[in-house]
Amino acid sequence: MVAAVARTASMLETDLKGLLGSATLDALILNAGCLNLEKSSTKQGLEMTMGVCHFGHFLFTALVWPCLSADARIVPVSSVGHTWTKTGIDFEDINWDKRNYDAYEVYFQAKLANVYFTKELGRRSEAAGLKITATTLSPGFGRSGLYRDFTGCMDCVAGWVSEENDKLSINTMRAATDMTLKNGDYLVPKRMGFYGPPIVVPASELSEDKTIATKLWAKSEEIVGQKFQIG
Repeated sequence: MVAAVARTASMLETDLKGLLGSATLDALILNAGCLNLEKSSTKQGLEMTMGVCHFGHFLFTALVWPCLSADARIVPVSSVGHTWTKTGIDFEDINWDKRNYDAYEVYFQAKLANVYFTKELGRRSEAAGLKITATTLSPGFGRSGLYRDFTGCMDCVAGWVSEENDKLSINTMRAATDMTLKNGDYLVPKRMGFYGPPIVVPASELSEDKTIATKLWAKSEEIVGQKFQIG
């Protein structure tokens, strides 16, 4: 995963220079995600869901940081699921080697990591005097392949509150383009948090913990082997 992310970042910079004459991004939407019924791991031994949903985003952002424009917007896509974690992130067992694997809890913690990353990114950008901003969102309950391995009650829920992906895209687009939004703002679809137009609401109380966000940043640098210095 780490090598693949690095290759993609390098290719993006090369392509931007070829197309535009310079490598400049005005918006970076981080939307890679997965929800695995059974535990699986990346080639580096990382638990797959956290690896794809957070560590890959962290590394990719660090590598393409020089490509961002002066007032770029970064959007790690989270989920309302970040509010449903029972425990928060366990830094002593981040790869779920010691605990019984819980597919939903793993996903909720990965989505919480997205919010921590967003808020810490915004704080560090402001501290460095930069105009680069970071917002996050729950895109809504889309009719995608994310839940393809889950059956039973999930099928009923999906049919009741899900929405076509193209209609939900307005939520991500607002997060990426509405420059009145502030660092760390969190958007959700208006109707039950699953569908409808985007509104700004508070993220979970747990996601506001600056100490945990700072700890996750340092842990992410350690795991992906990449320092992410903003300034």
